[in-house]
Amino acid sequence: MGGAGCDEYFTRLYGENFPDMYYFARKVLGSGELAEDAVQEAFVVAYRKLDVLMASPAPRAWLFRTLRNVVGDCLRRRARLVELLGAEREPEGSAGDPVDLRLELEGAIDRDSLDMLVRIYAERYSYKEVAGLYGITVDAAKKRVQRAKDRLRGQFRKEGL
Repeated sequence: MGGAGCDEYFTRLYGENFPDMYYFARKVLGSGELAEDAVQEAFVVAYRKLDVLMASPAPRAWLFRTLRNVVGDCLRRRARLVELLGAEREPEGSAGDPVDLRLELEGAIDRDSLDMLVRIYAERYSYKEVAGLYGITVDAAKKRVQRAKDRLRGQFRKEGL
């Protein structure tokens, strides 16, 4: 695919995926402005790695993995900022939201598992939506979520919680 073909491919992917990616980032970050910045950053990465994206058998899943990494970086920057400022509490309106849940459970189980659990139980995604994001079947998504719950329960038992 030549230069014009690459640009058309990228433009099509952008048009097809921006709304869903923005929705995901908005739910996780709690801010439309941060969500838009995160999605744009993910597409900048995608454009820089267009050859890798074009070779991917699941370009939508590739884009969402990239967005998840960008959002994760944003969450870590926010956590560091809160820590640096010596804040005694999280920013207003964040208590109990998926962002807090992710920060609290990060490290307890792997990122993908945590991401799926948060999407299903905190953000109320359907298994079909999660399966689409990861490029897997609905049954595979259910099995992964069940395994993640089992690992998380095991981790809690190990820590005496």
